[in-house]
This record gives sequence, structure tokens and C-alpha cells, in this order.
Amino acid sequence: MSNRNPPTRSASVVAVSVSEGGIPKRPVSSATVARTGIVGDGRNHAKHIRPDRAISLIDLEILEQLGQEGFALEPGAAGENLTVVGLSVQNMSPGDRKSTRLN
Repeated sequence: MSNRNPPTRSASVVAVSVSEGGIPKRPVSSATVARTGIVGDGRNHAKHIRPDRAISLIDLEILEQLGQEGFALEPGAAGENLTVVGLSVQNMSPGDRKSTRLN
């Protein structure tokens, strides 16, 4: 029997980042999220100007791994709006939902 409900881990948002358009995005202390994305965050690429692609996420673990490979990336440097830990974004599918807590 397969385990359809794997154990849950605690996931956290470690940074919220925005820019007027393009990268890098810079961390902000607070933000308002709307259906169209984070208020005040510009997106310069047409593929991102859709409600289903309004907010970009990346795992802090990926940024740390890239750092070990010689790429010094801070939250927002890859163009992500949310830098998260413990979420495994790469293993998520469209429509997945998981409760997170803010640090």
C-alpha cells in the first residue's frame, strides 16, 4: 500500500522580495499579496503576467547549494518573490497547497 499522505514538515518563508521589474528582487519587511501577485512587484516577462504565475518561489536550500558551488546568491537574486525553507518547491505540482508559517 502506498503512503498517499507523507509526513508533513514545517515550512517557513524566510524572505519576501520584490522589484519594479527584473532581477534581482530585494527583500522587503512586509508585502500585500493580491490575485495578480505581490503589490508593487513588477514582472518584465510576459510568461509571468498571469494569475497562475504571479508569485515565484525558491527553496533556500537551493540557494545554499549554489553557494557551495561558488555562486553567492541572496534571497531575491534568482528573481523569486518567496524564499522558503522546508518546502521542497521542486517536488510540488500545480495546485499543491501546504500551510506555512512566517519566521
